[in-house]
Amino acid sequence: MQEEFRNQPWKLLVGCILLNQVSAKVAKPIWQKFFEMYPTPESLHEAPTATALTDMTVLFRPLGFQNRRATRVLCMTGDFLKWDGDDPLTLYGVGKYAADSYNMFVKGQIVEDVKDKELRNYVEWAHRYPYEGKG
Repeated sequence: MQEEFRNQPWKLLVGCILLNQVSAKVAKPIWQKFFEMYPTPESLHEAPTATALTDMTVLFRPLGFQNRRATRVLCMTGDFLKWDGDDPLTLYGVGKYAADSYNMFVKGQIVEDVKDKELRNYVEWAHRYPYEGKG
């Protein structure tokens, strides 16, 4: 997911919220449908709040914690639209996993103290094959 959305930071952060405590196999069809409904942060932000929350709660149900996820996505989106792009931990609902994903895949910074297994694998890969800025 991080590779897919490395040039779309809002989608990367939403994807991280949806991936919390579930596998990518379960979350991927959900985020695909969500991004069909709301392709940009502006489209979600401009939707009536009650409609957006209902849409997300129903859509996120297979992931569990659907009310919490819907609130996090909605509030994070509002913050995102005013955000300077620096510290993702200042965004509502963004924790270490999402912040590490953003810093590594959007900003290109290797985060050494990642906890997530897949992110650790990426860090190990990045150390084996460092980008030298050529080509």
